[in-house]
Amino acid sequence: MQEERILPPVKVRVLEKKSQGVMFLTIMCIVSAIVAFGPAGWLTAKGILTEGLFLGLLCDGPWIVLGIFFLVIAMGLRTKKRWAWILAIVFGILGFVYALLNFLAMSTIPAEFRPLAFTALVALNLVLDIVVVVLAIVVRDRFKKEEYRLPWMPPSPMM
Repeated sequence: MQEERILPPVKVRVLEKKSQGVMFLTIMCIVSAIVAFGPAGWLTAKGILTEGLFLGLLCDGPWIVLGIFFLVIAMGLRTKKRWAWILAIVFGILGFVYALLNFLAMSTIPAEFRPLAFTALVALNLVLDIVVVVLAIVVRDRFKKEEYRLPWMPPSPMM
């Protein structure tokens, strides 16, 4: 007589359709990274790197690190990680405040002394940060807290 075996339940992973809001939020973070790389490219193009390596790294380094950080957030959003969603909101708000203060500070400089491209980058950053925060709030239900469970163990036979 054959003995019936009790098999553990099979966990089937249901592939859910990608949310358009999450994809758009990811794209906005990638665009924010490109905008963060913008000042580094502008400073390099203006010749700050020719003044010395230390001065170049001092001016370009923070923008490059910020751009890489936004790319990491975008990768986390693409895989629907909760930490990426939280960081997108936090850095969206901080970026908005920074861009607003930068825009207000630049308005005190006469127009002939400030480059139009740099003003456009600050305005673009201001708009992008607003869009990122609003989108992150709209798609918050897609980033639920992950449940951690112990793997299922079959009961040991009694002796």
